[in-house]
Amino acid sequence: MLTKSSFLFILIMCSCKLLGAETENMKKFFVSVFLVLISLSAYAAEKEEPTVVRFNNLFTFKASLNYNYNYYFIEPTEEGDNYGFQTYQPLVLGLGFGIKNIFLSFYVSIPIFPEYKDNKSQTFNFAFNHYNRNRSFFNGYVKYYNGFFGESENNAKLSILNIGLVETFILNRDHPLRTIYNLDGRQTRSNGSFLIGGRLLFTAVRSNRKILHENSREQYSFYFGPTLGYSYTFVIGGNFFINLLANVGLDFVFNDGYFSPGFQAMPKFAIGYHGKKWSVSLVNNFSYLLGDYSSNTQYNLISGDIGLFFRRRFL
Repeated sequence: MLTKSSFLFILIMCSCKLLGAETENMKKFFVSVFLVLISLSAYAAEKEEPTVVRFNNLFTFKASLNYNYNYYFIEPTEEGDNYGFQTYQPLVLGLGFGIKNIFLSFYVSIPIFPEYKDNKSQTFNFAFNHYNRNRSFFNGYVKYYNGFFGESENNAKLSILNIGLVETFILNRDHPLRTIYNLDGRQTRSNGSFLIGGRLLFTAVRSNRKILHENSREQYSFYFGPTLGYSYTFVIGGNFFINLLANVGLDFVFNDGYFSPGFQAMPKFAIGYHGKKWSVSLVNNFSYLLGDYSSNTQYNLISGDIGLFFRRRFL
């Protein structure tokens, strides 16, 4: 079987004959150059790292500091009043300890705006993620916010429940998003990937005043549709990384017997560093959801979080 190395050697010897270089010294020179090139190629192949280096530590300590924000806007397309609401949620400090991939964590709220203490929002936030190697990732969430408040004459307040299931496929299998957002491995070189997927969402909004769709106090909506995006990770110096991810969703919205189009933009940003036994990252998630329920009303929901994450690995 003719290998690449053998083919290169034959090509060099044939070149020597064509050029009339048949002396012993010339042959020795070309053979020496050939052996040096083969040695350098073998050395480079041995030194080349895989795209992902996993951290297989037995025990891991993790800490996080998060701030969540939510804004809800009701905008009539014709004449009418605009309503804007927001939540007040203090900083959340999280501490956890894990064995392999199983973690036990607890969280404590830290007030940062005392002037909003009377408008503190009650929240429930449950989320889970599953990465199928580097082929796809599945995430689901249940988010409940009670206590959206705004500056309105009728003192209206809202509560919102969001439930979502999202499946995303990574077209480049050498693009390990899991290492960026789980900090359980290190990406060794820069690359990117297109993302495609689909999702199913449910939103329930309740108000103490008749300001929602068709002057009601309740509004229930289902969303389903495809998503498309792109993610790129810059790796600097082997340990420092920056990830930029942009994802958009085009939705069919069903609300109280109406079908209408919907749109959601979901950019994401992460920056971090891997030490020998520790990792740290700063992550910002953002979501802009636009729903058009009828010919005279639409709403905008802006939500997201900013988090600082730290992991210390043992054994």
